[in-house]
Amino acid sequence: MPAAGGEAAVRARGTGRALTHPFNGGCAAVRSLGRRIGVSPVPGTDITGIDFPAPAAALGCPADHTADPAEPPAALDRVLDAGDEDGPRLLHLRVAAGTGALYPDPWAG
Repeated sequence: MPAAGGEAAVRARGTGRALTHPFNGGCAAVRSLGRRIGVSPVPGTDITGIDFPAPAAALGCPADHTADPAEPPAALDRVLDAGDEDGPRLLHLRVAAGTGALYPDPWAG
C-alpha cells in the first residue's frame, strides 16, 4: 500500500489502467508543517465526505474504494477486471492520517 503522503500510482493489466488514489482525509503535509510551526489545527486541512469513486463511475470509469489495509490487492483485481479492456479505472485507498513530522527540524542536532 502506498504511503499516507498521497502519491498516486498507476497499475496495468493488459491494456487497462488503474489509478490508485491514497487519501488520508486531509492535507497531511500542510497539517505536519502547521504542527512544526505551532499552528494546530490548521484550518481547511480536514477534508471529509468526498466520494472519489462516484464521479469516476458517473463518467463510465469502473471505480472502487477500500479502507482495509489488507484489501488493496483484491480491490485492485476487482477494478482491473471491471469495464472494457482499454478503459481507465480508479481505486480510492483510504489510509490512516499520520501525526508524525514530515519535515525535518533544521535546528536539530
